[in-house]
Amino acid sequence: MSEAFRFLFAPIDLGSTSLRNRIVSTAHATAYAEEGLPTDRLIAYHEARARGGIGLIITGATTVHPTSPYDEYNLLCNIDERIIPAYQKLAQAVHRHGARIMAQLSHMGRSGLTDDSPYPLYGPSPIADEVRREPPAQMDLALIEEIIQAYGLAAARARAGGLDGVEIHGGHSSLVAQFMSPYANQRSDAFGGSREKRLEFPRRVLESIRKEVGRDFTVGIRLSGDEFVDNGLNLEEVKLNARDLEATGLLDFVDVSAGTDSNMHSLFMHYSPMFVPLASLTYLAAAIKQVVKLPVLTVGRINDPVLAEKILADGLADLVGMTRAALCDPDFPNKAREGRLDDIRHCMACNQGCFTRIYKAQPITCVQNPTAGKERELGEPVKAARRRRIIVVGGGPAGMETARVAALRGHEVILFEREAELGGQVNLAAKAPGREEFGEVVRYLIGQIKKLDLDLRLGVEASPEAILDLQPEAVVIAAGARPLIPEIEGAGQEGVLTAWDVLQGRAPAGQSFLVVDGDNENQVAIGAAEYLADLGRQVEIVTELTHVGRDLHITNLTPVYQRLFLKKVKLTPHLGLRRIGRGEATLFNVYTGEEEIRQGLDGIVLALGRRAEDGLYWALQGRVKDLHRIGDCLAPRSVLAAISEGTRLGRAL
Repeated sequence: MSEAFRFLFAPIDLGSTSLRNRIVSTAHATAYAEEGLPTDRLIAYHEARARGGIGLIITGATTVHPTSPYDEYNLLCNIDERIIPAYQKLAQAVHRHGARIMAQLSHMGRSGLTDDSPYPLYGPSPIADEVRREPPAQMDLALIEEIIQAYGLAAARARAGGLDGVEIHGGHSSLVAQFMSPYANQRSDAFGGSREKRLEFPRRVLESIRKEVGRDFTVGIRLSGDEFVDNGLNLEEVKLNARDLEATGLLDFVDVSAGTDSNMHSLFMHYSPMFVPLASLTYLAAAIKQVVKLPVLTVGRINDPVLAEKILADGLADLVGMTRAALCDPDFPNKAREGRLDDIRHCMACNQGCFTRIYKAQPITCVQNPTAGKERELGEPVKAARRRRIIVVGGGPAGMETARVAALRGHEVILFEREAELGGQVNLAAKAPGREEFGEVVRYLIGQIKKLDLDLRLGVEASPEAILDLQPEAVVIAAGARPLIPEIEGAGQEGVLTAWDVLQGRAPAGQSFLVVDGDNENQVAIGAAEYLADLGRQVEIVTELTHVGRDLHITNLTPVYQRLFLKKVKLTPHLGLRRIGRGEATLFNVYTGEEEIRQGLDGIVLALGRRAEDGLYWALQGRVKDLHRIGDCLAPRSVLAAISEGTRLGRAL
């Protein structure tokens, strides 16, 4: 074991459960469940992280009562005995690799959508969630008692299923959190009205669980250290709550997160995108640790074992949640233990494969790790039956991933890149303010390529003749895309540039800039606008859509808007570009056709999509038997699609 991680890999006991290290994959929805039950896909996902060396896995939020909506995000559902055999299979898979696994028990309360559910939403008080806005019914005492007992029965089923413990979801916008928070609880009976009474529900839940499972079964609770909303829980009150819950003698650990999903300005804090600093929530765990003796778990953008080690060494927490880190690289604990730090893929908190997808009820994956959630389908690359000569044209993410995987399989790979460096459009994305971490995609892939027997030809334009002269057995065109310049009057004149031009530092002098956003990847326009704003320019973004950044997930959209408004960027929806004149742009309302003119412009920045660089592919048609095009060269899309296609093709060649 590397001596650099003596705290991270030190064992720890959580009640009756002994962990081999301090690394935790905390509860997160995956949308891999079917009819509320763990599937082979979910089991394979967790088993891969156990095999990778993690200490503890906590399953995604698991519904304990039918009145909690679980179909919205395809959550696990622990409401009857059907889950026990699936738990047993899951526990066996995780335990065989030395890790431990617990279930997070949850009720969503007012936070959800009922749609065709036979039940309304229920909450402590009839106050609607600000994000989903569906009014809940106030819970009566009989339903409260029924749900309290349901937590205990669910914990008993988790124990019968061979799990090592349970965690009560008392953070974010769960029902337990709602009862504790004056933001959601305005009752005046035994379950509300004062801090102590608001704590009655979680106390009773703990008692119910211990009645069913006894003391030799681990029980923890997740708390939001601060809800970051007016009239919500703040750190000082949560410290008192943690102290009082510990005093019951019924808890074994405290998991400290932050925020509430009931408020869009708060929820991004615990789904922290790359705009949020690393380990931004650890101060909350450190404060809770000062008032309790129980082991304390911290979460929030801890993506590097070096950072995790420092948190533990400084005594800020006893365990570190590294959930997205393990999603991105399930083997990072073993790599850290072996001292192979440069082989670790670091989560860059883009939220594209995880939170963006889960909020659409789509199975999660990872931009950098397309095998996430597909462990049974996309295992480790296996040696090819026969070594082939393969040419890959294009050193962006799709081309690099194809070349990497093909080389791992033992093929002779020649990779052409016409630029002097690898990376493609990712290098541009990383130039946008606040998106520097996007460069992690390139860092990892370049590092892996350099370790392989691969013929890398930088600064070389691959012509059809040059490719054919090498007598390849397969050719992959991954030449990316170029900005789309539409046939708009005046688009070719001086002062008109693309978002790519801006990010490459080619913006003209002057103060007033108009950014026209029509790309399906909205951060291109946003990044260019913020780049200009940082140079002191006056910037307006116009879009034909309902709002700027419409396709961004709320965890990215909220901080993006904060940044843009603080930098005085003007955001104008519903406007398309009709024509361009000298220093002016004629816009039109997409609903009425009414025109508006922006004058005195020093630059007009177009972010109107991309067009595939596929000329080489068509030039080789009929001349190469095994010819492929992938990534943006096939159709301009996301880096997630590019790497996914690259890894699949690399395995198929």
